[in-house]
Formats: sequence, structure tokens, C-alpha cells
Amino acid sequence: MAQIFSVRVAPRLRSAPINAFHEMGDIFWYVLRLHDPLGIYVGKIRPTAAMRKIGKFIARIWDPRDLAASICAATKRDFQSASGLLLFIRKTDPKRFSKTVRALLWANIERTIGEYWNWLDHDVTVFLSICSIDSAARKAVSETVERNADKIENLPPRIAHACPETAYRHVERRRQIALAAHGHFDWQWTEIILAQFAQHRPALVDALLKPHIDAASAVLSNEHESWFREATTCLRLINQSAPDCFEQLLSGVTVEKAEIGWANALKGNAETRNTSAFIIHHAISRNDAVGDMARRLRARFPKRSVPNSKILVPLE
Repeated sequence: MAQIFSVRVAPRLRSAPINAFHEMGDIFWYVLRLHDPLGIYVGKIRPTAAMRKIGKFIARIWDPRDLAASICAATKRDFQSASGLLLFIRKTDPKRFSKTVRALLWANIERTIGEYWNWLDHDVTVFLSICSIDSAARKAVSETVERNADKIENLPPRIAHACPETAYRHVERRRQIALAAHGHFDWQWTEIILAQFAQHRPALVDALLKPHIDAASAVLSNEHESWFREATTCLRLINQSAPDCFEQLLSGVTVEKAEIGWANALKGNAETRNTSAFIIHHAISRNDAVGDMARRLRARFPKRSVPNSKILVPLE
């Protein structure tokens, strides 16, 4: 039925690709499982060979140059659908994806973003990062971002990852990469960007991290163990590449709340337990309230608070 339907609506998909993709989102998402922004269609429920075949058939409806022209004429609020469409094509026909993003006219897209360069929102950020998946298009994305770098106060991590040279210059100019916002510290993106800086610009690591240390301390002061997920590798990397920042992070922890949170994390799954055990291991020798707390937790959880030896090995 999906294949028959796609044949019938091919003219509409061709003439108004972004709008049509948005309107027919349920087919691309739930029926074919090839538009999967939440990453749920894996394992036994991953797209079947038949679904992929229909997806490839649909992708061939679009000529790369015509599709690129439609994207270049899109409004800013169309970026979310344009991103989904590009990812769908990349998943079903990678060569067509590359031809499409290489045909984009970046001067048009630059004008569409317009006044929003000073605060790149999620839709724009995702669109730029998806386009930069292709190595040739990444150069054009980097050049576009760099032309507008003076307008950007907080560079989104996705863009920092896609445009590393711009990210280095951004930090050199004493501006921030948005590793934390609205009470949330992004452990995963910090890990990625910090590894990038540690390898290629180690002298900038402290400048990258210091504006966000208070936010990281606040997150590690939360009482619920969920805040400790996905943090272990990032904390290992901070400790290894910026030890002063790591000590500052521990100093900023609010002991009264953190003691509850660290204990809950030790009672949780392996992921949260590793995080709590790692910070206890490094805090236990401190001569302050944080050190006292670490020693109390070691006494309460003599086994769980001892980290796995693997997470104490330096990261490559």
C-alpha cells in the first residue's frame, strides 16, 4: 500500500518536497520506519528490506538539484522538515543525499537564517550539522558559519563538532560553546567537544570548560540518580585533560544535596554507580566538606563506592 501510495503522490512529492514530507510524516516514520528522529527503530523492529526498498524508490522521485533549490527557497520554520527529508534520503540513497547537499546555495540559506545567527536554535543547528555529514558540503557549512561567527555568542556543540576550526577561534575570542543551558550540563556533547580540543588545541581546554564548571557542579549536586547517567567518560576526560577544572567542579558541589544524589547513584544501575564511584575516588583525599562526604559514602558503601579499575585507566 505504501508503494502504491508513493506512486500516486509522486508529483506532489516532487513539486513541494518539504511540505509533502511534513504532511506525510506518519508514512515515513511509522509505516516505513525510515524517518526515526528518536532512534527507536532498532533491533527486531528495524526497517525491513521491503521498507528500505520502498524508501529508495521514493528517494528517486527527487532530482538532487531540484530538491536543493526547494531547500534553498524554504523558510526558517521549514528547517526541521528539511532536516528530516535529508536524513531520510541519506538513509535510503546516500549518493543522492551527497549530490543534494553539494548543490545547496549557501548564500540563500545564510540569508534565511538572517538575524538568528546570534542565537542558533535547535532546528537550524540540526540542519547545518546534517548538511555537514557530507565532507564536501561540510566545507561550505564551515565557511558560512565562519562568515557569521562574529554574530554568534554561544556556539552550539553540533556546530562546534562540524566546524572545529571555527570552534577553536570562537574560544580564542573568549566566547562560549554551549555545553550547558537551563540547568542542564550536556555530558555527551562535552565529551565529544572536549576530546576534540584536547587532541588538537589542548591550550584552549581550560577556556572551553571554565564558563560551565558551575553548571556541572550543580548537576552533580542533584538528588536523583538520573543526573549521573552518561557522565562517567566525560568526567574522566575532564580530570585527565583539565585537572584544575575537575577540582573546581568538585569544590562547587553542594554537599547537603550531593550526598543524597551520590548515594542514590551508587544504589542505581552500573552507569550511575560508575559515575558516583569515580567522583568519590577522586574526592576522598580532599580536606574539605566534599572530602568528608566522600569518606562517609565510602564507609556506607564500601564495595559500591570503589570504581572499576577500567575507569581509572587514562583515556587514549
